[in-house]
Amino acid sequence: TEGTFRPDGVFVADSVLAKHDETYMPKEVAESLKSKGVWQESKSD
Repeated sequence: TEGTFRPDGVFVADSVLAKHDETYMPKEVAESLKSKGVWQESKSD
């Protein structure tokens, strides 16, 4: 995360840097979809 601290000590983020791409899905979400039977496995190239 990049940003600055305001005089009152609150951090204001200008950008949030993620370590994943657009296909990332949290493990908990994937497990929930699988348990509901709506999970669709992604297709690799």
